[in-house]
Amino acid sequence: MDPFIEYTIDNVDFINTMKAEYYDNPHLALQNPSKSLYDRMIGHSRNKDNPTGPHNSFWEEHIDLYNYLNEVAYPRDPNYVISYTWMRYYEKGCFSALHLDEHSSAGHVVDQITNVILIDRSDDLIGGHTVIAGDSFRYDPEDPNRIGDLRERLITRDMRTPGEAITWNEKLVHGISRIERGSRLVFMCTKVPKSMYE
Repeated sequence: MDPFIEYTIDNVDFINTMKAEYYDNPHLALQNPSKSLYDRMIGHSRNKDNPTGPHNSFWEEHIDLYNYLNEVAYPRDPNYVISYTWMRYYEKGCFSALHLDEHSSAGHVVDQITNVILIDRSDDLIGGHTVIAGDSFRYDPEDPNRIGDLRERLITRDMRTPGEAITWNEKLVHGISRIERGSRLVFMCTKVPKSMYE
């Protein structure tokens, strides 16, 4: 897989449903004080063996959208399944520091793909760009993919239209620049190999 892939979700029903689900239930969002943003779990995979996330009936009530998402989110591979879904709301002052999505299971790093889909943004938004910074925080002269200062590898993406999406694997350093004005709402999901649940 490329370090990151950009694509578009063109299902208006998906975008509108996620937007309504967040804004109609703001009391269910939790503030993440370390990053000054708001997270909202909306249910985990329908896979009964999936241990992540609180159980709720959201995806059971929207099975058509779940099936659509499972097809279009990366990797588009039947050997991968959605493991975790949530929404993240950013307002003035919010950001997400550079980090990796590495998680381990039984001492091994989990093969995980993160998908981020823009659901809504205010017309006056300044900031909130996706920042991508390569596959490591370290300098390693033996590995050409890790040569150079982190600052030399920064790439930014300003997602402007609902449905714009970006995806990366667990090894990609990424974050979100601070919101100076306005707000931004994104839907996020991770996909993992089916074999994790077998």
